[in-house]
Amino acid sequence: MPQAAESQEGKTKTLTLTEKEMTRFQIFPDGQIAVNREAPRYIDSEELDVIIQQKVQINPDMIFKVITDREAKYNDMIKVIDRLKAAKIEKISLSTS
Repeated sequence: MPQAAESQEGKTKTLTLTEKEMTRFQIFPDGQIAVNREAPRYIDSEELDVIIQQKVQINPDMIFKVITDREAKYNDMIKVIDRLKAAKIEKISLSTS
């Protein structure tokens, strides 16, 4: 499960985020996207919009983490980020794997 470390007066506190708190989009080199622990598949912009809205209904403060494989196409990452921004999502984390 994803974790976040928080430092407080020299003490480190580890927070474990669940799927109710964070949705992970993992982008693969062939353009497929895995949502959380689901198998990777091709997802178009309309379906991304639906997934994002469903996740926000579960938790209006949902954090979205976009993990892009180093070999993935830039446009595939931008597609996901554009759909998040169109949905007015502000809590977005970006990383590469």
